[in-house]
Amino acid sequence: MSQHTPTPWELEGEGQEVVGILDTNSGHYIAKLSGWNIKTQDANAIFILRAVNTHEAAKKTLRACLDRLTEMGFSIHEVGLPQTISELLSKMED
Repeated sequence: MSQHTPTPWELEGEGQEVVGILDTNSGHYIAKLSGWNIKTQDANAIFILRAVNTHEAAKKTLRACLDRLTEMGFSIHEVGLPQTISELLSKMED
C-alpha cells in the first residue's frame, strides 16, 4: 500500500466556488471541493484539514495514554477507557 501525501495540507480558495486542499510540500492539489454552498464547502474543507493535520499527533497521544494505562496495570481488554482507546487506535492505524 502506498503512503499518503505528507502533511501539513492547507486550503486554497477559501470563500470561492472551488476550494482546493493543497499539499504544502509539493504544491499539488490533494482534492478540490465544489458544488456545495460556499459556507458548507469551506466548513467541509476545514474539517478535512483539521482531521488530517492532527491525525498523527492524536494517534501518538492516544498511544502514550494507552501505554501509561498498561503500565498502571490496566488491560486493553478492560471495558472503559483502555478498551475505547485501543479500539480507536486500531481504527486509526494505517
